[in-house]
Amino acid sequence: MHVNKAPDNLLTLFGKRIAESGDKPAYKFLVTDDHYNMISYHDFHERVLGYAAFLQHDVQVKPKERALILYPPGLDYIYAFYACLFAGVIAVPAYPPDTRNVNRIISIIRDCSPSVILTTHQHQRILDNFIAQHRLGDSFSGQVIVLPEVAEERLHQHYTDPGMQKHDIAFLQYTSGSTSDPKGVILTHENLMANSHCIEANLKTRRGMEMVSWLPPYHDMGLIGGIIHPLSMGMTATLMSPLNFVKKPARWLKMISDATHADGVMSPAPNFGFELCTEKVTEEQLKGLHLDNWESAICGAEPIRLSTYENFCRRFKAAGFKRSSFVPVYGLAEATLLLSGEVTQRNPFVGVFDAAGIKHNKVRNAGADSDGEQELFTRMIGCGPVVKDHSALIVNPDTLSTCDENAIGEIWIRGNSIAKGYWNKPADTTFNAYTKEGAGPYFRTGDLGFFRDTQLYIAGRLKDCLIINGRNHYPQDIEYTVSSVDDLLRKDSTAVFVMEVTAEGRLKEEVVVVQEITRIREELPDFSALFNAIRRAVFDAHGINVAEILLIEQSSIPKTSSGKIMRHKAKELYAEKKLKTITLSSVHTDQ
Repeated sequence: MHVNKAPDNLLTLFGKRIAESGDKPAYKFLVTDDHYNMISYHDFHERVLGYAAFLQHDVQVKPKERALILYPPGLDYIYAFYACLFAGVIAVPAYPPDTRNVNRIISIIRDCSPSVILTTHQHQRILDNFIAQHRLGDSFSGQVIVLPEVAEERLHQHYTDPGMQKHDIAFLQYTSGSTSDPKGVILTHENLMANSHCIEANLKTRRGMEMVSWLPPYHDMGLIGGIIHPLSMGMTATLMSPLNFVKKPARWLKMISDATHADGVMSPAPNFGFELCTEKVTEEQLKGLHLDNWESAICGAEPIRLSTYENFCRRFKAAGFKRSSFVPVYGLAEATLLLSGEVTQRNPFVGVFDAAGIKHNKVRNAGADSDGEQELFTRMIGCGPVVKDHSALIVNPDTLSTCDENAIGEIWIRGNSIAKGYWNKPADTTFNAYTKEGAGPYFRTGDLGFFRDTQLYIAGRLKDCLIINGRNHYPQDIEYTVSSVDDLLRKDSTAVFVMEVTAEGRLKEEVVVVQEITRIREELPDFSALFNAIRRAVFDAHGINVAEILLIEQSSIPKTSSGKIMRHKAKELYAEKKLKTITLSSVHTDQ
């Protein structure tokens, strides 16, 4: 008896889904409020194979060479990405260079040495000049090309199957939204297949559902969750650009509301996306929304606030949104995408814990009648159970011993979704960690958390990564920018962190800068001009507004014995008003 072998790579799986789906829309991309660009599964397959053949025969890119994709969000971005997959070329998704990501693009090019860059006509000449200006010829000597407007007739018939296997690399997902040294996470076909199965099992996706997404296609949640997974399931993905969402958040909800034909809607966003809708959607816009078909409102990619969940559910209850549809998840690029989370008929788990214990990495449940004791207890939203066929440990990051159930520690993970490492970093041991007891290998996430009743709770970041408006920012980059503003500011003596404050009845995050200064000169400096220069430099380099700047005495910032900044200690001293402050500037008090 013949038994059909299950697909073990994305190309085989996509071919199966395309054969099943035919004229069904594969992707729809919102161009204006009432117009979509759309393509069916059949036409999408022919076009992508045509572009893959173009890469293979006209551009002559070889399998396993890298192709940097620098298209803005849209169907062309999706065509370029899948053309690389079908040609056996390792895709490197990114965003065209602008004033804020120049260093990132330079680092990516130098790290992955692409053979070709795929972009638009508009960016083609810009990129040619960019490569010459930044002297990238040693890392890139290939072509900057634009895929043909329309694939030549029958071009797809010249396509050559590259014979991809499950262990072959599909693409590199570069981490870090702002660091000058991003790392390329190596994702194989096996990783993507495994995580797609996890998403299907834990988030209950099915062919008749519709994906609605405004997330950037060059970030893991937007690319894997919003573009790759729907095709692997035979779903329709309805997409729009992040800029169109930010300009008018109601567009996102209207797209969901309009998907009445679908057997349920799945739509993800980071915490700030749900907050933006709660704040910006007007009463008039709310009247026309019908969100009862929104089966899974996936919330991840940045810390999830309990207040965001509560306020969003309260605001959109009248439009039919159900609390049980809000699905907190945890994931990261090194785990392909999803690591924990589950769609159920229940409301999300909310744990009530002793606040003092949490501050000291201890987990103690609070009594059921403790909700009102704000100073004694803290409420946290659970991010679901770990996905199917994967495991996680909570480990003391200093001793490497497995923590007991009442301790907060670093989250270590393993399973087929875990990436094979970072590109060009063979000496990195993050993916090959063993506990003191000898369990392993695990990937060290750098995130802190704990388990309660199968739920994974995220307590914070072991790494000092700052997540602002859905983007990761590494404090050392911002600190370098600050200390470079003026000679009065001491190098390697800056701490940047985020504080939660209550403004107009809601929680928000604000960026605080603490900076040592050299001995005061005889003439008192113009601190007002210095504060303005710091704010301007940080905004220009990182797109971040600084809420408060404290200039403190020399040699008073907390450091380790090896001279590293202790940012958590600086944050603690700031909260307790114990920093040796000379002067400060706050957006709340400055005139």
